[in-house]
Amino acid sequence: MLLIGFVLLYFGGELLVKSGSALAALAGVDSFVISAVFVAFGTSFPELVTAIMACRKGKNTDIITGNIIGSNIFNVAFVLASCSFYDIPIKQSFAVEAGLLIFASLFLLGLAYSKRFFGRFSGIVFLACYVLAVLSWVK
Repeated sequence: MLLIGFVLLYFGGELLVKSGSALAALAGVDSFVISAVFVAFGTSFPELVTAIMACRKGKNTDIITGNIIGSNIFNVAFVLASCSFYDIPIKQSFAVEAGLLIFASLFLLGLAYSKRFFGRFSGIVFLACYVLAVLSWVK
């Protein structure tokens, strides 16, 4: 069952990225937005499904946030490290993204130090940060 679950999760992520990217390209969405939204969501999709299943079963709910955040930190570090092998010119400012990232990081640290629950309000704040970032890309 575990092996079947891994295989289905992998192919589900692949299907999500490929079909979402194709639909967005047909709609005329910029390739940067496609890569930032669908590929990022596709790589985080396995952690999201695992977290949702753990919440539904009430098991290991303490490690869900750490699993998702740790996986995303690894993904970002891996992508940035792999980009260092290429000579990629940076043609635009990433001030909006950097500002939102700093805000979200400080907000998460504030939650951790105040020992507050990661509830609905926190989810709305992080989702709003993501939506603002995506809206800044769509011109």
